[in-house]
Amino acid sequence: MHVLYDLIRRGEYSGEPIIALGSSHGGYIANLLSKFAPNTLSAVFDNSSYPSPPLHYVIGRDLRQAEASCRAPSLPNLVWLCNVKSGWSSFVENDNYFSKDRQEIRCFSGDTLTEMADYGGNRTVYRFYHSAHDAFVPACSKLALAAALRERGFDVYEYVMDEEDVDGRFVKNLSHGMGLSLRLMFERLYATVDVFEGPTDIGLRSEIMFRGETHDYVFRYGSDGVRALCRSSGWARPARAFGRVA
Repeated sequence: MHVLYDLIRRGEYSGEPIIALGSSHGGYIANLLSKFAPNTLSAVFDNSSYPSPPLHYVIGRDLRQAEASCRAPSLPNLVWLCNVKSGWSSFVENDNYFSKDRQEIRCFSGDTLTEMADYGGNRTVYRFYHSAHDAFVPACSKLALAAALRERGFDVYEYVMDEEDVDGRFVKNLSHGMGLSLRLMFERLYATVDVFEGPTDIGLRSEIMFRGETHDYVFRYGSDGVRALCRSSGWARPARAFGRVA
């Protein structure tokens, strides 16, 4: 949204429909964009994303779950289990405890979908591709997400790919991500959506709030840009544009 605001400020955006697409974590980010700016995206084209970030990416060290492993060719019997240093903790007594609210704001699921629908009026269209044999993100999680969106009035369709769909050009395999061509995905899916034309959240001066048990998250859009706030127990502090958000 900061990029969109900059394009508007420089006069380089004149109201064309906006579509976000991506694979795996990129698809997850595309979905989150539609959550935080529900009046802005015409569509999301998502390949193999997860509705919620895997916890071993966030607090894996506390959970004793590695993010990645590697071997040295000279030491084939030795395996390094690796984690990126995280800004979050699994211990409730710590200020950076990864609480339920801090998880929910980073999920494209749950009650926040209802709030998103109420703010945006179901304007965004969702199209999902997923492998029936994805071992990293089971297809059932994407089917459940599609059903939850459909229940809330969204135009959503999921394509679950199986052996007969592997053609070596569009779908290369049935592992996570399927080696899917994003260019071909866009070409196939664009014809299935009716893109809307209208003001974005910036033009509408939207204020989007997601309430939690201990934290409320607010996204304010206006002529001076985009602000993200985290409110807790009556106080507010600005979230960082880049880096860890409370």
